[in-house]
Amino acid sequence: MFHPLKFRGSALLTLLILFLGPTLVRAVGNDPVQVSHHRGALQFAPENTFPAFEKSLELGADYVEFHVRRSNDGVYFILHDENLDRTTEGSGPIKNLSSDEIRKLDAGSWFSERFKEERIPTLDEFLTRFAGRIGLHFDAKDIPPEDLLQALKKHDALDSTIVYNDVDYLVELKSLEPTTKTLAPLSSIEEIDRIYEKLKPYAFDCSWGALSEELISHCHRLGVKVFSDAMGGHESREDYLQAIEWGIDLIQTDYPKRVEAAIFEYQMRNQSPQLIEGGRVRQNDSPNRNVVLESGKVNVGEETISFPAQTFSVPPEPPLEVADQVYRVGNATDMKSPSHWDGEGPRGPGTTRSYQRIVPGSLVVSSTDGRTLYHPDTDYIYDFYWGSIKPAKGGAIQPNSEVRISYRCHRCRYDSIVIDAAGKVSVIRGDSMPPDATELLLPNPPEIPALSLRLANVFTGWTNETITQGFIGEFVPSSGNRTEADNPQVQGEYHDIIPRDYLVRIVEPGPVGVAAYRVAASGDPYGVDPPRTLEEPVFGPVIQTSPSGSTPLLIPISTGHPTDYSLRIDFRPVGEAVLTEGDQWTLRVEPQLIFNDFENPTSLFPECEANEQRSFIRQTLKKLESGEGVRVVYLGESTTDGGFWPALFAEGLQDQYPRATVEAFNVGIGGETILGGLPRLEKDVLSKDPDVVIIEYVINDSSVNFRHDDAEGPGKIEKAHRELIEKIQDQGSIDIVYLTANFGNPAFVPAYTFENFRRTADLYQVLCREYECAFVDAFRVWENMGRIHGEYFLTRLKGNMVNHPFGNRDKIWSADKDNAEWLLKSFENQKD
Repeated sequence: MFHPLKFRGSALLTLLILFLGPTLVRAVGNDPVQVSHHRGALQFAPENTFPAFEKSLELGADYVEFHVRRSNDGVYFILHDENLDRTTEGSGPIKNLSSDEIRKLDAGSWFSERFKEERIPTLDEFLTRFAGRIGLHFDAKDIPPEDLLQALKKHDALDSTIVYNDVDYLVELKSLEPTTKTLAPLSSIEEIDRIYEKLKPYAFDCSWGALSEELISHCHRLGVKVFSDAMGGHESREDYLQAIEWGIDLIQTDYPKRVEAAIFEYQMRNQSPQLIEGGRVRQNDSPNRNVVLESGKVNVGEETISFPAQTFSVPPEPPLEVADQVYRVGNATDMKSPSHWDGEGPRGPGTTRSYQRIVPGSLVVSSTDGRTLYHPDTDYIYDFYWGSIKPAKGGAIQPNSEVRISYRCHRCRYDSIVIDAAGKVSVIRGDSMPPDATELLLPNPPEIPALSLRLANVFTGWTNETITQGFIGEFVPSSGNRTEADNPQVQGEYHDIIPRDYLVRIVEPGPVGVAAYRVAASGDPYGVDPPRTLEEPVFGPVIQTSPSGSTPLLIPISTGHPTDYSLRIDFRPVGEAVLTEGDQWTLRVEPQLIFNDFENPTSLFPECEANEQRSFIRQTLKKLESGEGVRVVYLGESTTDGGFWPALFAEGLQDQYPRATVEAFNVGIGGETILGGLPRLEKDVLSKDPDVVIIEYVINDSSVNFRHDDAEGPGKIEKAHRELIEKIQDQGSIDIVYLTANFGNPAFVPAYTFENFRRTADLYQVLCREYECAFVDAFRVWENMGRIHGEYFLTRLKGNMVNHPFGNRDKIWSADKDNAEWLLKSFENQKD
């Protein structure tokens, strides 16, 4: 099973804009300066060709700069040099060849084999394709004014074109067409008035060395824009920022991403509000559906703006009514409700409607004509993991038949509280459903307007009756045998959205390390049972206390197995006292539904760490930098097989190294651990002759009990990874990268605990250090999701807290893009 992905020519450019979307494209409407790409995006594709110009469009260029040369039969072609030698397979002056001969020349192979047989476009072809789509920066060195105007008017491109040449040429051009936008060369401030009197140009093309704030201000007083070429020694962040600060109108560049980064930095520094004091969002004093924004101050450029305290109402998200949906059931089962996944897709086969955390008791299943009402566990089995329905063995529903279902499902959303550059605070309401309603994933926080600051995200929906900012109390003794002086301590973070009261009871007496306890909790049990209370506690499994650390607070849920929401108890503060049977403590926790103080997730992969990872993929980087072909193989489980991060990574890698050719092969298989991947190594991985193998098994490896650091030696998971690495490294020329990308919900799989995920991620890190493999630990990001993204961990990754973080249909949803970007950080092209 493998899926080859090969990216060539302009097809890659289209894929990137579709898949990676607007986050890689400049928001040109609010930019302080316009950008012209010199001969197109010539760092990414052969200059003055369609792929180079299409890439400029993708990157958000305002203009593309181009030149024309004429064939011996009078046809104009887009070419910079007088001779063909540098950028084509031809030789000698272009004016010596006919247009038919020029059309046959390969203008792409010199750049990369990916662009083999790319042709030199004619001026007419170029204008047909790009006029009206992007601004045209016409360097008119080899075309008479009459021919230039005829071509532009034919394609209705006069208004969107600026024309560069010497002053005499431009004077003649304006005499023929006064509305032409002329761009006159300027070498010093002393020339401005003389050229202006003679031409009154639309803009000056000023040499970079002559730029100054005084020169730009002088031009602007005359109503003339200032353009400049940054090529050569001035393609630097410092030079860009200086020119932008002075007020330059357009920068022509060979390095568009460098300019983009400088523009973004300028906007953040000078045009976007920066919080300097206060501005936190908190729960209401008496918690309800209101949140309070505390007063604060923001800086916008050099101005400080104060804003007052304000209260905002966060209305609930009503359940979605799904009525009379035709549903095709699969094979009969003898499982009991609520059952576990049995291989069917989200919401089962043959359906197209949403499944977002069903409201308990709302599911109604009947015959398609509505005359027969079927009964749960007698006629059908339902589950709360994928939302599927199966015929019960011996029931009235026949396998592979159709039924009619109705249900209600909870919806939820993120609202964002934002402040704009004028100091106005507003609430932007997020979507309550993901783009593909058949997925189990949740919406992300909403997009906010450009040049605004997100102060907080507020999560609401499902069963939350109040908006809380998050709280973990302390253990309080609830029996007469204990005092607060020797209370155990709570550790960890609470990763659920249900407020709960925990009850810890000693069930086996003895000192710490001998005594054992059980845990019960109040709250929704994720099933059909009514919410539990501590008056009639239902306890989880017996757990032995630890004399050397903390142990988990495992509570039972309706599926019958214990669940870990990342809270732990440490009994060491009790000291040497004997814990007696019946000793008990209570603990109050509330979910964090308000998120302030977000960080850039890439800050968890700082430059020093990325550079360290680069040292382990040197062979692949060397090939990429030299423009050779590179083959990537992904070996992993469902997130690798069904997620879209592998394609995004391959496309991003190709984008960073356009002269290389990237081929990607996905040999992932859903549900597999490394124990299944190892036997496939020779057939599915090494047979592809890879340069780099990317391995991602964390979710399924975490479900296998293993040891890697105790006296009994390594367990089978560690042994399998060691064997895998050694066999790959025996080939002598293959780099290895480990990625932790997929995690699960403890409510539905007992092994899906933070402890297991962290243990598996730590094992990967140990192995990578030992064997000198690269390691991208995305788990560090996901376990701190609120601090980093301003989102709730499980809702971000697990949809409605039951499913994978990656969609099966809407494949650019959720964490795919983040994982691809974190991988790409280690592979970053240092020369751009």
